[in-house]
Amino acid sequence: MRFILRRPQVLGSGADEMRGIDIDRQALRAISAPEGPVVMVNLFRLKDKARFPEFLRAMQAASAQTIDAAGAEPVYAGAVKGEFIGGEDHWDRIALFRYPSIEALLAALDDDAAFERAQDIRREYLDDARFFLTTPLGVPIEPSANHAGTLAFDVAAREAQVIGERPRIAPLANDQVTVDGERPLLEIGKAVGRDTEQAEMPAAITTVMHHPAIFRHQVALSVELNASGTIPPRERELAVLCTAWLCRAPYAWGQHVENARQLAMTAEEIERVTLGSSADGWSEHETALLRAVEELLGDQSICDETWSVLARSWNDQQLIELPVLVGLYFTFAMQHNSIRVGLPQGNKGLRER
Repeated sequence: MRFILRRPQVLGSGADEMRGIDIDRQALRAISAPEGPVVMVNLFRLKDKARFPEFLRAMQAASAQTIDAAGAEPVYAGAVKGEFIGGEDHWDRIALFRYPSIEALLAALDDDAAFERAQDIRREYLDDARFFLTTPLGVPIEPSANHAGTLAFDVAAREAQVIGERPRIAPLANDQVTVDGERPLLEIGKAVGRDTEQAEMPAAITTVMHHPAIFRHQVALSVELNASGTIPPRERELAVLCTAWLCRAPYAWGQHVENARQLAMTAEEIERVTLGSSADGWSEHETALLRAVEELLGDQSICDETWSVLARSWNDQQLIELPVLVGLYFTFAMQHNSIRVGLPQGNKGLRER
């Protein structure tokens, strides 16, 4: 449920030699808030916008454990593209975090060591910031759901959830895999440009082999899209990476980061995928491609504006192919996350870049 927000109270200000990047804990404790969730609205002006991914990683490392213990969850994160109504302040990024109560927020801020680490990081990366505490009016707004967006999340917690200590279904042993089962692996390797003839068969594949019919059809579609698909390889991998990240799927993300590297995608570009279609640096077509993935996962449709941009560069076959591509890797993500497929050696999961 989303809420109309009211009674914003500034907990940081840009005055007094940029001390606005520091949260005033005493001011926060003085606020009387009703029971129930509160949302922190964060506005950031960066010293260097290109370092925003670095800033997020540093903040996550400094306070992820504390924030997770407080039960906080990200609501939205985005790049500010323009200001249409307002004063002279200009902001680069906005982020919203929901806490189950003001007491939970205070508990998170009471971790002095984590708090001071976060303050030091803000001073290093930010020119200015605003922090607003908001409480809900209690009037629900139905989300438009025209895109999934890209949210920050705790990588360790997610991987503990969807990988766990052991898979829910054990993969087949090597001596249980038939020649008919090995052949699709070779086809997949050829499709993505990898030599898999000597490679150990991944657990993600040998697990699905428990259901030969589904395995056979999934492989057939995967080979068709990767070996004979009409979407250019780089654009295909951008779509798959975006799908894997939004699904928070460790196995698929790690595997396809490797595929992206083989297509000469840089670590900076791969990192930018985690920031979504609104990140600076994408071409108009790439922005529309990532936006289409976000819309497909969030609304199971592509809006007219996004479709029009893609249609300037793509033919009908490519436009038909994209939802199928996203749907296939969405299926893989649900399958792997639910079965709790482990990561093969060398795959760093959601930390891979």
